[in-house]
Amino acid sequence: MSTPTRKEGLRSPSLLNGAPWMLTVKADTIDKDIKTTTNLGNGKYFDEESFFQSSDLPSKLLPIVYTGSNGNVSSAFCNQGSVKDEKH
Repeated sequence: MSTPTRKEGLRSPSLLNGAPWMLTVKADTIDKDIKTTTNLGNGKYFDEESFFQSSDLPSKLLPIVYTGSNGNVSSAFCNQGSVKDEKH
């Protein structure tokens, strides 16, 4: 059995269905390409597509974090305060 779902605004990126025997399906489209370049600290650049556009990002390099490394289920969804920089 499958059941459709829809996104509830910009702050609901995850799909959930409480019934484990149902397949939850989500379909979405966007009709434009948003190009971006990612600059890593080792000097490598990657040209990509992104939905995120911001003009107020800091110019300093930010760490790349694997959210599943600390065993906290909340961090897998990047909930506020759940992902910590391991250097500090």
